[in-house]
Amino acid sequence: MLFAMTASAALPPNPPVVDLGTAGNFVILSEQGITDVHPSVITGNIGTSPITGAAILVTCPEVTGIIFEVNAAGPACAVTAASLLTTAVGDMGTAYTDAAGRAPSSAATTNVGAGTLAGLTLTRGVYRWGSAVTITTDLTLNGAANDVWIFQVNGTLDMATDMSIILTGGAQAKNIFWVVTGAVTLGPGSSFEGTILAQTNIAMQTDATLNGRALAQTAVTLEMNTVTIPASAPIKGVKAIKLAPIHVVGQNDIGTCGNVWALDTFEKVYTITPGYGSYHVDVVYNKGTFVTVAGVSPGSCEGSVSPGTVAGGIKGKMKQNYDGTVIGTLIPGAKCSPTTCTDTTSILNTLFNEGWSWVILPDGGHWTWIDSYDAGPHGKWFDTSTNWPFDDTGDIK
Repeated sequence: MLFAMTASAALPPNPPVVDLGTAGNFVILSEQGITDVHPSVITGNIGTSPITGAAILVTCPEVTGIIFEVNAAGPACAVTAASLLTTAVGDMGTAYTDAAGRAPSSAATTNVGAGTLAGLTLTRGVYRWGSAVTITTDLTLNGAANDVWIFQVNGTLDMATDMSIILTGGAQAKNIFWVVTGAVTLGPGSSFEGTILAQTNIAMQTDATLNGRALAQTAVTLEMNTVTIPASAPIKGVKAIKLAPIHVVGQNDIGTCGNVWALDTFEKVYTITPGYGSYHVDVVYNKGTFVTVAGVSPGSCEGSVSPGTVAGGIKGKMKQNYDGTVIGTLIPGAKCSPTTCTDTTSILNTLFNEGWSWVILPDGGHWTWIDSYDAGPHGKWFDTSTNWPFDDTGDIK
């Protein structure tokens, strides 16, 4: 007779959620690569480490998010971020150890169904099996929005073809964790919920879907799958954070020779928009003006223009916009004040938990810049990070 825990049964204590650390910023993370039978639809960041980026066989159009690699050998759109990936893989291992070490909630949550899950409705708790687990029919997880499930499988985990995990009563995929010592196989057409922390590989067969994360200590294999980071991650529809203007008066503006060529005055406005496991930071300078300082002109040392000089006291209008991507988690309820948030670094240190990091662009920077300076008949200067600082349209003289 198969065991069924229903919503009417006495509930065990709600286990603490598993802290994924920076691994939680990924929908797929592996140590030995990601293979793919195209096309798959992936929503969230993916990455692999320590293996080379060449082991990422997912294409750029398949991913809504960022593809991270340890070297520039993967897809053309991938971002090289070896240290970020090393930290995430380490956090994945820590999360696995934590989840695997939790004590079962009770005898009733130990070896449920002798490893064959059929016709069951399970409430919150820590479940443990000493052998392989097979999900042969639809599995229902019933609970409130904050209820947590931790499933510890000492062996393989297999889900049958076209079967589904069904969430009822407000249960959320972000609070479901599958900790598996053996291989995980999601059968063709199956629908799975929760974060998989696998000690070996995770194989998704044709048309299987995952609302959760595939975090594997070996490889992840895809076959025309849909993989979506849980809805708890910041996604479309979540309001952006907009910081009131920071007034800046007489800020040094550095030219390509490393000298101060102008003093800038402006109002800096920050907009931080949640994405899938990342945040887009956009900075705009409003009401920008500048006044030149006598000396060499802004682009004199870039090599693409003739060295020039600029007279002091020339006034003009200045526009600046730059944006970049931050990987990290926001501190709930954190707010900026004029004393705590004076520049970009202090703002991000105030709003994000320790360990946040920039996404490094192919040119080595972490901002995309668009700047322009207009002094009317005295000249104009423009730069952008597509080839910054080698693409000025002229020098102010």
